[in-house]
Amino acid sequence: MVINLSELRKDRGIVTNHKLSKHLQGNKRSVTHGLSKTPAYGAWRRMMNRCYSPRDISHKHYGKRGISVCARWHNLHNFIEDMGQPGLKLTLERKNNNGNYEPNNCRWAYHQEQQQNKTDTKLNPMAVKVIRYLALAGVKQAKIAKAYHIDVSLVSRVKHKKYWGNISDT
Repeated sequence: MVINLSELRKDRGIVTNHKLSKHLQGNKRSVTHGLSKTPAYGAWRRMMNRCYSPRDISHKHYGKRGISVCARWHNLHNFIEDMGQPGLKLTLERKNNNGNYEPNNCRWAYHQEQQQNKTDTKLNPMAVKVIRYLALAGVKQAKIAKAYHIDVSLVSRVKHKKYWGNISDT
């Protein structure tokens, strides 16, 4: 399949400028690799756009913060060689959300796991254990929510393991 940068949709924040073209395709205007419909290609393309396309809606959280992609991963085949294809419902996650996209900082993860690794996440595993303990001990959820500066609905989701369900109570 041939992918032409000029055919990518601009309304999705994808830039077709020369700088991005260099990153995506090594100065070529199109590339044939047969991988454009694979989950790994989609993740790779979104990663590249977030880091290098100022018009991408997420650029302010990635490229503008200085997050970049290691040189090896500017090549799609290298990215797939290192990461493989993701399983169903898995997306690309950086283990250290202040770190770059590189093999030792990335993995395939479920959306719920990624929500726990955001810069604005207010909870950590210890807080989750305490919230569950307090909620199961009968402390009112509103009081717990106020103490942790979170919404009451989040306390309920933590209590019932619908959020941070991977954290054990012990």
